[in-house]
Amino acid sequence: MILTMPPHSGRRAGWITIGALCYTTILLLLTGFQVYGHSSVIERYPIGPDVSLNLLADGLSLPVALIVNIICLALAFYSLPYVNHRVELIYQSDDRRIHGLYSKRFFPFY
Repeated sequence: MILTMPPHSGRRAGWITIGALCYTTILLLLTGFQVYGHSSVIERYPIGPDVSLNLLADGLSLPVALIVNIICLALAFYSLPYVNHRVELIYQSDDRRIHGLYSKRFFPFY
């Protein structure tokens, strides 16, 4: 989604990442309620005739995934002013187009 944004909307690129992380945090919390009520949650995604991707959420893996997701969310919030300041230091400009190009350049690292 960030790659399809116009270049002048660069400062909003970080908010897309934060929105996605908030969504996954909510999904993990909802899964946590299911794990609390039952012993574990298993999801199976068939890929081929004899191959499937199995995801297991239990009392050990879910808290670890939730902690990692919350840390990533905190880092995404922290990076918003940091990236803006970094762009201003490197390019010495407050142009919105430069912010957009900078965000698109480093999107694979988000």
